[in-house]
Amino acid sequence: MMRQAQTQVLRLRVLLVDDNPAYRTTVRRILSTARDLEVVGEAEDGRASLTQASILKPDIVILDCAMPEMDGPDAARALRRLYPAIRIIGLSVGDDEECVRRMLVAGAERVVYKDDAMAGIAQAIARA
Repeated sequence: MMRQAQTQVLRLRVLLVDDNPAYRTTVRRILSTARDLEVVGEAEDGRASLTQASILKPDIVILDCAMPEMDGPDAARALRRLYPAIRIIGLSVGDDEECVRRMLVAGAERVVYKDDAMAGIAQAIARA
């Protein structure tokens, strides 16, 4: 009798960080349709992202640029220092070029504009 090999899909663990709960819900819903992604948690600001990353051990952090408590660039810098293997994808509104620049300098691999995020996040993850 021949055993049938089971194929197991490697799912990347994603942490969503944005201060807008409705936006997090929308992104979570969209990412839930991807076979190779699993949203393992959410955080409302950069400080909370550090706590969640230590608990959840995500592969990818999708990180908003402008947030209270600790903004995206400061959180990206801390995440990069604490967890160098984590891939960081920044989110920004289209008119905040300074925050985009700061995110990239801090260690984000890519920054996706929120207006384009629904299509752009999946592409950014694939390229990260």
